[in-house]
Amino acid sequence: MQAGPPTAHGGSRGRQLTDTLDSSGGGSLTSNPGAATLSRQGRKLSAPPGLEAQLAQLAEQYGCSRAALSQAVAALGTSYQAWFAEHSGDVAAWLSKQGVDEAQLGRLLLRCPVLFTWPVEQRAGMLFGQLQRLGLTVAEAACCFERQPFAAGTPSFKPAIGVLAELFAAGSKSSVPAEQLVGSFLRRQPAAITLLIYGAEVLQERIESLLQLGLSKAQLVVAAKGAWRLLSMPPARLAALAGVLQQELGGGRALLPKLLRFAPRVVSCSLETVRARAQALVQARAARVGQGCMLSVRSMRWWMLASGGIRCIALFYADNACCSLSCLLPCCRAGVSAAGDAGHGWHKAWPSYR
Repeated sequence: MQAGPPTAHGGSRGRQLTDTLDSSGGGSLTSNPGAATLSRQGRKLSAPPGLEAQLAQLAEQYGCSRAALSQAVAALGTSYQAWFAEHSGDVAAWLSKQGVDEAQLGRLLLRCPVLFTWPVEQRAGMLFGQLQRLGLTVAEAACCFERQPFAAGTPSFKPAIGVLAELFAAGSKSSVPAEQLVGSFLRRQPAAITLLIYGAEVLQERIESLLQLGLSKAQLVVAAKGAWRLLSMPPARLAALAGVLQQELGGGRALLPKLLRFAPRVVSCSLETVRARAQALVQARAARVGQGCMLSVRSMRWWMLASGGIRCIALFYADNACCSLSCLLPCCRAGVSAAGDAGHGWHKAWPSYR
């Protein structure tokens, strides 16, 4: 029997993975090769009868649902099920010995069963070791796989770690070793392990495309700490985002890098959402002008929040106190999406924050 599943990096498989991540917007992907098909067909499958006893033992030992574990393993597909049967006990025992508690192990079995389909030394041992060398504890490393199970399909994080370490070293004044800075980044945003799935060339290309917009490495590091997905954006996506902002708000090429610096989570929004919120912002300003509030706008910030629903909040700090924050917010609530005219010129007052 083959020692484990085929690796995800290299050749057409590596390119397919990158394309899949791009199409998902850099978001979370399932670790189960067959889960998407099962979800589309609306079927709930169970693992083969020969695996039920082993799954029952794992579920009891690590406190997870037997039915849920059976369904997760069933979604792996026939070959992966055989590899899971062969290696899962050893991998679970090794993780437990390293310090992963039973509750977290149970969650890993449900969320990331593919991690248990390789021998310890070929996958779990290697990947956990690389994350621990960044300064993560074994529990923090396990949390990364809980948040992004698809990362377990990568044979090595070393190429991407090298690219990120170089960026963080150049963009930080800290005396902390570069790899430790990457570890701190992952500790704050466990789902950022997605970046480690990319090959070094692809990740470097994406960083370069952001720098070419006019961001410095220091600014890019700060922005990425607020929204890791920024580093995963392909150049075509950035170009499309810049086009929408230019069309709706004007402001030239300088507008996008300023927005990315102070509202990096905008990259998680669809282009349709960005367009609608930009129009809402223009309409909000037009409404105030129409009410006679001809303001000298000193500064403005625009937050694009991607938690629950997407909301756009424009904060205007005006020179005259007659226009308070409370009277402006109702004009730019999330539901406002009517088309606006970008010709008012207010975008020229976009601040130059330092």
